[in-house]
Amino acid sequence: MNRVDGSVVWEQSLPSVNYVVGVNDGIILCATIRAGWRSGSGACALRLNDGKVIWSDALSPVSLKDGTFLCMDGSVRDLPTARIVRQQPALGEFAPLEARRSSDLGLELDLGALRKRSLQLAPGVFVTGHTQHSDYSAATREGEAIWRYSLKEAGWHCGRSGVDHFVSPPYIFMLVSASPTLRQIDGSFFERIPTRRHLLALDIRSGAVVQELDLGVWRRCAINDVDDDGAVLTFEKTHLAYHRRLQ
Repeated sequence: MNRVDGSVVWEQSLPSVNYVVGVNDGIILCATIRAGWRSGSGACALRLNDGKVIWSDALSPVSLKDGTFLCMDGSVRDLPTARIVRQQPALGEFAPLEARRSSDLGLELDLGALRKRSLQLAPGVFVTGHTQHSDYSAATREGEAIWRYSLKEAGWHCGRSGVDHFVSPPYIFMLVSASPTLRQIDGSFFERIPTRRHLLALDIRSGAVVQELDLGVWRRCAINDVDDDGAVLTFEKTHLAYHRRLQ
């Protein structure tokens, strides 16, 4: 999607995968995740600039680093070709969940809030906050307040899952809407409501929202990954879009 006017740069329907493992050197790696964050079978790689599928195979990627990805069977493969580079022992059942936790700054920020600790996300800027509360603040190392930002006070609704917030210094990306995205239908059951979504970029250095993009009306919307140039978003679990970030 174009960051200025929200127009689609490219769109790709990928019914055989439902999760973005990561982005590296202009290539997106997608995989299949089953209930309980267990790995499924099915993966593909796409070019970031035009969305073209480079390869598709019955693999189970878990993590991506420096141009290679690790699969559940222990094979380490080259991202552009999916060829095996080396072999390691097979991974445990919950390896995908452990990999996500180890690389998730948003989760680290949440844990810091529970422990009443701040997290340095920019030079001299120590941030506290919890994604479930959508309230962030920053201070110097000495504890002097720098800024505070509250989505609620700004008039936005935001989900509480990891796909609604993505911490990628120097920004915190957030999927928001002017009205709730869920409606209670019976006791503890909820249904998703088609809602106009917006992508916000909060500058960690200043506490100001420096980008707001209208994404259109969707039932499901998620931030899957962020690289140096932009954010990968999924819509309705089957459509993928790339949104260039501010420079």
